[in-house]
Amino acid sequence: MRRAPRLRTHGAVLALALFLHAIPASGAVSPGGPLPHPLPLFPSDNWWNTDVSQAPVDPASASFISFIGVNRSLHPDFGGNAPDDPEIYGMVTIVVPGDTPLEPVAFDYADESDYGAPGRPSGYPIPVEAKTQPRWIEGGYPGNSSASGDKHMLIVDRDNGFLFETWNTRCLPAGSPSCSWRAGSGAVFSIDSNARRPDGWTSADAAGLAILPGLIRYDEAFGPEPIRHAFRVTVRSTNGYVFPASHRAGSTTGALPMGARLRLKASKDISGYTPHVQKIFQAMKTYGLIVADNGSDMYIQGTHDTRWNNDVLNPAFSSLKASDFEVLQLGWQPSCPPAPSGLTPANGTPSFTGSSLSWSTTAGGPVSFDILFDTVNPPEKRLATVTGQAAGLPPLFPATTYYWKVIARNGCGSASSPVSSFTTGACSFTGAPPLLTSPAGGATGLGTTVTLTWQGVPGANRYEILFGTASPPQTRYGSVPAPALETAVKVNPGTLYYWQVVAYPGCGTSAVSSSSIRSFSTAPSSPALTTLSPFIINRWTGGSVALHGTGFTGSTLPFTDLSGDDAGAFRPTTSSGTQISGVLEPVSRSSAGLYDAGIAEAGVEKARLPRGLVLRAFTDVFETDWYFESSSRMADTGIMEADFDGNLANGPQFGPLELVTRARMADYLARAYMWWRTGSTALTPAACTPSGTGSTDFPDVPCSHPQWLSIHWIKTWGVTIGAPCPAGLCYNPANTLTRAEAMTFLERLKQGALLPSLLSSSVGDIDPGCTEPYPACSGWTDAGMKTAGWPRREGNVAFADRMTTGCGGTPGNGLTLCVFDPLNRSQIGELLARSLGLVGNP
Repeated sequence: MRRAPRLRTHGAVLALALFLHAIPASGAVSPGGPLPHPLPLFPSDNWWNTDVSQAPVDPASASFISFIGVNRSLHPDFGGNAPDDPEIYGMVTIVVPGDTPLEPVAFDYADESDYGAPGRPSGYPIPVEAKTQPRWIEGGYPGNSSASGDKHMLIVDRDNGFLFETWNTRCLPAGSPSCSWRAGSGAVFSIDSNARRPDGWTSADAAGLAILPGLIRYDEAFGPEPIRHAFRVTVRSTNGYVFPASHRAGSTTGALPMGARLRLKASKDISGYTPHVQKIFQAMKTYGLIVADNGSDMYIQGTHDTRWNNDVLNPAFSSLKASDFEVLQLGWQPSCPPAPSGLTPANGTPSFTGSSLSWSTTAGGPVSFDILFDTVNPPEKRLATVTGQAAGLPPLFPATTYYWKVIARNGCGSASSPVSSFTTGACSFTGAPPLLTSPAGGATGLGTTVTLTWQGVPGANRYEILFGTASPPQTRYGSVPAPALETAVKVNPGTLYYWQVVAYPGCGTSAVSSSSIRSFSTAPSSPALTTLSPFIINRWTGGSVALHGTGFTGSTLPFTDLSGDDAGAFRPTTSSGTQISGVLEPVSRSSAGLYDAGIAEAGVEKARLPRGLVLRAFTDVFETDWYFESSSRMADTGIMEADFDGNLANGPQFGPLELVTRARMADYLARAYMWWRTGSTALTPAACTPSGTGSTDFPDVPCSHPQWLSIHWIKTWGVTIGAPCPAGLCYNPANTLTRAEAMTFLERLKQGALLPSLLSSSVGDIDPGCTEPYPACSGWTDAGMKTAGWPRREGNVAFADRMTTGCGGTPGNGLTLCVFDPLNRSQIGELLARSLGLVGNP
């Protein structure tokens, strides 16, 4: 017997913007883990990923919009943590490896639920932590909580390619850590398939659709690429269902059916919104909204992520009304595309030396292309998905035959070209080192703009310039594509610089070749400035600065940017002898993403700001990222090294989402201390005395440990004393660093090691009696930190020092610190930069 359709509602939400909350790195099993690539999920011709910008409007569009209410505002149904711990806003995504143990799940609607993935044993790969720990399930409460709500759980098996979704997920009996899983319904989707649910079947969503591919995610809103999928939307009432939905949950006359699509009108001007909001709204024009559930009208769903800033999202979404949208022809699907033709290079091409593939098509309307590219026939690996008719190639191995084909896709279906092949010639990269030509080694008296030149290396496709005041130079100044053999650098007067050029091949070899290291020095400024303070100035907002020197006249000194244009002014406020104090007026960052600045008088430069370069140091960090400046500063100083992914063609990467271990943090702290004191990150060697399996420093850190020297020095400096363990005090180098430990380490480094000690002795790096869950932490209330205080003095010092404002807060309850949350590289880089004064404090 068929059950009655279920109805579910979503309450209104208002999310808080939280700062520096941990985002798991690839490989970690944590809520909010990164999704497997390529993205978006599901094939490019899936209904979620179909371009609907040219789809026809339904004749009843105006009537449907009127039913919703023409003045009904949109609302972002996602955000960060709610004021009532552990409640959250938005859907939680869980990414697990393929060997995660499968848990049996019982279902209330068993006749329309999947008990496991096809071809796999029954069960869902639910992490055991979800039973008792918060924020693994929508709503935030643990699985064994008796709290109510939709309680969706979304799990991606990244290795086997399956998406598991449940609704009304709970672990029974409530309160028991050994509970068993039960859900209202469950569905399993292959992320490489367009298979719909059987007609009439539900899923974890009322429409029978997958939920995850229709969520707005932070990583795509702030990433470099456009968003390429539709969004999930709710309305208060529905009437039946149309393609792509498979299930009804209402029969209200005049209401939209499940599966209906809305599209933001092309005429709606979105140019005045912030870049990430524009990206979201553009996706509403290109891919639209799909009605997926009953709930609040025009609520758009997204992921739980504490980086969302709802102070920006809420008013932006609210400014869009239902009348700004149109309803597309109900059940619309595009016409099927023809097979791509005219593949270039032509089949069988020998000695291929190109860097891209192209093809032609007669397909009308929106279509995307999957390029399969491999050394086996037929090719199986997806190289890229594009909307144009060309795709770039990665570095190729010499004397190798490659096979490729192009699949045209849209919401109707797909059509494939024949397999084509080409063979590469022998690798021409000689591996000879680049020869530096100018300036001459040891050149002196150079100006503040220096052009570096070198001789090329046969077969090289790019050159990377290493540049800095230390030898060997560590800072990656930039990358120059071949055949260019020069680059200009902006430098400070009276400074000695070192530089080196590294050649990268244009064929598939991991070899690189490096030039010798040369040095040059620049002429001192005239008149000479003996001191410039503070050492680093926040050039975005301006700030107070004191200049010491001679020869200054007039009331205003122009403040110049990289291009030489006046970008602001230094306005003196007091003068005493050779010192002039004043304020640098706000200036804007240069369009090149590079920033250097100086002080000039009467059009003549008087001084360059020390270490004034702010550049894009990493290929996976962009100017729109909140950690752009701090990550660049970390690269500039050498405190945090690049994190290569193994593919040289991808360039230096920062790995902002990689969780930081205590061992890696020791490296950062030791380098930061040395850089602060000496201007170099080099550590003084020390002898390691073994003790059992470890060393005399810590029993769990042997002398062979790659971070032993760093751990040795931060122990010597009093930054760490370890934590209790059976062998005494252990360092636990492989443990993920928590926010509490980070604050402790940074403030001990700054206040204990660099300045007179403000700290009392303690046992362990954090209070050993403080363990999860939070209520068991005596003193670690995590609410009211500002008023109740943090039991470790480092916490109060960190707050007073404005290193952090916590991870959020609620009116009347003070600030929260999220003491047990892990930290990633972007967050550690920001904290280090603040602690060292390289960027402004919050």
